[in-house]
Amino acid sequence: MTRLLVPSAVLAVVLSAGCAGESADPNGPTEVLSGTVRLNGEPVDFVMLVATGPDGKSVTGPSLPGGRYRIEKPPAGKLRFKFASAPPGGAPKSGGPPRSAIPPKYFTDQNDLSFEYTGGSKSYDVVLQP
Repeated sequence: MTRLLVPSAVLAVVLSAGCAGESADPNGPTEVLSGTVRLNGEPVDFVMLVATGPDGKSVTGPSLPGGRYRIEKPPAGKLRFKFASAPPGGAPKSGGPPRSAIPPKYFTDQNDLSFEYTGGSKSYDVVLQP
């Protein structure tokens, strides 16, 4: 099972978003993209997912225990995904990509993760390949 440790920056975002990652608005937003982040079939906890729309604007959401994520008010259109944070360990001394169970290509825009978001409440599971 892939279990990733909590980077302090991601933990701060998770805690500020609330335990369940829910909006402070009791009615909640109607524009929500949610799903699960998985690598080799196992949930990936506590990484920051970035979704960038066709207009170049990005929105983020952390993956919580069980790999669940929630991004509120994503831009409409084709969303491209990447990760903005890796588990603790940082970059290797050689200055290469972050050390992580997540393959380095997923920390750049040069990957195959995309989803056509048409508005409303939608689900997209982020499935990572080694």
